[in-house]
Amino acid sequence: MANVSKFAVLARTLPKLGFGNIARVAAYRAALKFPSRIKGISAHTPKGPFFSAPEIVKDGPKPAALWREEGKLFSFHPFSISNAPPDWHANPLTGARVKNADKPWHGIPDFDPEVGDIKLIWELSRFSWLPAFAQRAKRGQDGALGRLNVWLDDWAQNNPPYMGPNWKCGQEASLRVMHLIVASEILGSATPAFKDLIKVHLKRIAPTVSYAMAQDNNHGTSEAAALFIGGHYTADKEYQALGRKLLENRASRLIGDDGSFAQYSVNYHRLMLDALSLAQWWRAKQNLAPFSDTLNTKMRAASDWLYRLTEPSSGDAPNIGANDGAQILQLTDALYRDFRPSTALAQALWNGTRAYPDCSVSQDHLVWMGIEINPPKAPDCSLTAAGEDGGFAVIRSGQTRAVLRHPRFKFRPSQCDALHVDVWHKDKNILRDAGTYSYNTAPEVMAYFGGASGHNSVQFMPEEQMPRIGRFLLGDWLTTEHFTFSPTSAAAAYRNRRGHVHQRALTLTRSALTVTDDISSASGGCVLRWRLIPGDYKLEIIDAAAAKLASPSFVLNISADIPISSALIEGEESRHYLEKTPLPVLEITAQLAGRITTTIEFTS
Repeated sequence: MANVSKFAVLARTLPKLGFGNIARVAAYRAALKFPSRIKGISAHTPKGPFFSAPEIVKDGPKPAALWREEGKLFSFHPFSISNAPPDWHANPLTGARVKNADKPWHGIPDFDPEVGDIKLIWELSRFSWLPAFAQRAKRGQDGALGRLNVWLDDWAQNNPPYMGPNWKCGQEASLRVMHLIVASEILGSATPAFKDLIKVHLKRIAPTVSYAMAQDNNHGTSEAAALFIGGHYTADKEYQALGRKLLENRASRLIGDDGSFAQYSVNYHRLMLDALSLAQWWRAKQNLAPFSDTLNTKMRAASDWLYRLTEPSSGDAPNIGANDGAQILQLTDALYRDFRPSTALAQALWNGTRAYPDCSVSQDHLVWMGIEINPPKAPDCSLTAAGEDGGFAVIRSGQTRAVLRHPRFKFRPSQCDALHVDVWHKDKNILRDAGTYSYNTAPEVMAYFGGASGHNSVQFMPEEQMPRIGRFLLGDWLTTEHFTFSPTSAAAAYRNRRGHVHQRALTLTRSALTVTDDISSASGGCVLRWRLIPGDYKLEIIDAAAAKLASPSFVLNISADIPISSALIEGEESRHYLEKTPLPVLEITAQLAGRITTTIEFTS
């Protein structure tokens, strides 16, 4: 994109971010360049041990097996561990170390090409391992308490306040606070030093919380929850009140009436839901004043939103939206892509219902949190949704459901996924999203996963649906037009900046899904992509306007009123952060405006 054009797109896009948010970000950046309260915070380094010997309990669910001899980075990449603490300033995949770990957090760059993705530095310092350590110590397993105290004290001594990369982000400090509090409740044996450790973290979070709010994303919800829980734990009424105020604000602003979250991401929705569920858990546990009716209503809807999208037998959910591997509160051996523990926790806390009663990892998750649902009624929520606020329309018939992603962008989009369709038959995600892969990789890789090529939609060649003007910012946001919905059908359209129009209609029966794509003004040609579940396929070109793709479980028929060409190519998907695997992609190319109809017939 030429500089002049990029500046014009930026000028059109910035007002949509909100001038208040822009002002907050500008103030934050100015504060980092000059003497300020943000840069002036200081504290003594807490000294362990942080936990004494707990009262041993032998009954109840087993501790999570993870983090005994092996951990998993981003809940996926194996990482060998021992009693000795890891290097908190090294990339655990490459061994490359941060060179400026002794500098104040605000003097460390966001991206260091020698070290790689800073999220790899942060991952172990999120303390995802801590609840598992605490579970084993509570069950009296030999050496568990000693390892826990050694790791925590080593972290504190090697990350003095507020030096090094692990103090760079307020949300990272917030995730630590939440894991620390949960571990403390599991053990029930925190020492006075533990409270000092929490205080040190709250002192880092509070000064930059305005910047977190300006992002209109999970940073604000995580930091609000940490301030509320940690503030009460440390008897700091100011932090507790600030956390409560921000929780109310974030829920009201960022969660739509349909339960969708501002980031338009299934995984970030889970992260938000877990953070606010922890706040609700703590509030109820400590018998604190209830949250407002507005917050409770929004959270009930947010819980139902994830319940609709979660496949009950596997716990998997659409890989739609940004997915950076973030996950908190891993109290069982549930896989990263199993959303049931989070959904069950949210349903229990916000709706008073028991989701997935036959799923052991979900029920064990509730037991470790000390939550009982009596009577154990099932969630009472619709399995379809129009998605008027967030743009996630869910239709269903028999054993099939489809999710139409239409562009309702009150907040900044992160991917070019307008009119993407995710299709699930039985427990299989047969048409799927590419995912994210990494936030710190080659531009062409980011463009593939975050662009139209990573989605089941139409791309007007040779451009993207929305131009990228920053690592986390797209321009010329699209707007849904002509949206209609019923439990078994949905339709929407958009017109991009150049006047290209894509209109998509879905009709679902018990045996087939029909997708009709009307394309106008295709001056440079267009490509329709269907990203397929890995498997064996046979492509048959019937004529210049029709093709058939056969697999053991479904047949995909393509017909058009214009000439098309069809090809089965190898693409990639990322179901976990920093993971890429191959999958087949059916590409249908057209040079003229017209209609392309895709019918998926389910044979098993």
